[in-house]
Amino acid sequence: MSNATPWQTMLSRPVAGDHIVQFYRRDDQLTETVSYFIAEGLRMGEAVVVVASSAHWAFLVGRLVTHKGFDLVDVVLRGQLRIVDADVSLMAVMANGMPQWFRFRDHGVNVIQRARKHFKAVRIYGEMSDTLWQKGNGEAANRIAEYWNELAEHCKFSLLRAYKVDDFDTDRYYLALDAARRTCTQLLPRLDGRPHPEITRGASQKAAAA
Repeated sequence: MSNATPWQTMLSRPVAGDHIVQFYRRDDQLTETVSYFIAEGLRMGEAVVVVASSAHWAFLVGRLVTHKGFDLVDVVLRGQLRIVDADVSLMAVMANGMPQWFRFRDHGVNVIQRARKHFKAVRIYGEMSDTLWQKGNGEAANRIAEYWNELAEHCKFSLLRAYKVDDFDTDRYYLALDAARRTCTQLLPRLDGRPHPEITRGASQKAAAA
């Protein structure tokens, strides 16, 4: 019998078109799930693209070296694992405070096509929307999430994104839940096993107006 947790099961074998979202309060929670997502892809022989801040990548490296089944230096040198700076990516796709579809598409297609040259499947961890969310630009964060879905119509990949949200901040938590559920195919369970609350459209609109 498998001892995998529900979130590990969801992250182990995503298929092309899966758009998974995680909510986290602390960076160590994010590091645990994202490193697992990356490691499983590498062990399966998939290409993995990590679009993350330099700070988060440093945390991820520390966690990835504890995983077995691959050599971290080797997978980078072979192009199986590609690291893309989230802040540099945002500079490439933004104009006047909002992401632009054609810039996002060209940037994303270039990265994905390079990853697919030698590997049958691609999984992506994308941090651009979370970066915008934490800066208070929820509209731009939502646009990035929508663009990922549009890009998936042109390229085959599975995606993991995240929102840093304190669930004691009810208004922002509800806004993030509403945004995630409108764009993702799967919402990752909380690490403590508790379900995310169901919210009404009225509750999310009230939070947005606050």
